[in-house]
Amino acid sequence: TIVISFKLKTRKGYTLPDNKWILVESIRSVAITGKKIMNLPNCLKFLAVYFISSDTYNTIGTIGIVFINDELNAAPLTLILLILIQPITGALGVLFYGIVEDRFGIKPKR
Repeated sequence: TIVISFKLKTRKGYTLPDNKWILVESIRSVAITGKKIMNLPNCLKFLAVYFISSDTYNTIGTIGIVFINDELNAAPLTLILLILIQPITGALGVLFYGIVEDRFGIKPKR
């Protein structure tokens, strides 16, 4: 990451005024976005469900490893393999579902 940080180029975009603090501007920006989302009920529902489901999946993965370590007394190598297998199988599942969608002509609902 150090090498990459030296190769990054400056991009055009929002520039912070000299008399503003980045933390205050960030909070203000989040508040404005929150007000806009209140006018979009489906977006609000989606974000709420996404937050709960992503938090649930991350908790299950973490607690699953802790459970295996504590209750089944798994060896460290087994735990490392399980930690690696979990995201890999998730990624493969997403790719497989994409193939299934293409094969059976499944389209997203609008």
